[in-house]
Amino acid sequence: MTKEKKIANDELFDAADRHWDQGNLREARRLFLAAAEKGHEPSQLNLGVFCEAGYGGPSDYDRALYWYRKAARAGNSSACMNIADLYRKRGNRKRERFWLNRAVKIGDGDAKLALAKALVEGRSRAARTRALELAKEAVRSTDITEQGREEAKLILENSESSGDAESSGDAIASSKDNTLITNR
Repeated sequence: MTKEKKIANDELFDAADRHWDQGNLREARRLFLAAAEKGHEPSQLNLGVFCEAGYGGPSDYDRALYWYRKAARAGNSSACMNIADLYRKRGNRKRERFWLNRAVKIGDGDAKLALAKALVEGRSRAARTRALELAKEAVRSTDITEQGREEAKLILENSESSGDAESSGDAIASSKDNTLITNR
């Protein structure tokens, strides 16, 4: 992408973001679409959110998945997280873990926490052990929200105080909270 095209796409993104802030969701969606079609990865992510949530148009999980995948191919870990969440909502735990693993490989600390939570549902000792390893990695991550870091610390504290692998799994599983992630 040339520097001029990147600037033009960034301007479309900024205009879409302003319309979003003002509550003009149809125009925001239109502008995100214009930039997303030109390969602008942050717009692809946000358009996926708009399609999933039904902002400025109909809700369409398949279109959301399409745009999230485009952003994920460009290395956007938030898109990977949102794809994982779509698969979780559809009950496909294997695909959920696949996309969480992709976000972890990109370096997303919140993805480590989310994957730890997803692994515990299997209830095998190996899954619980890996889940605790991921929680430790999440605490040390430089790419994690403060809320995610605190949640990971709480999970580790609960697992250490119980000293019981089964209780560790319960601590991780009980801390589930999934929200859409945007580029805002």
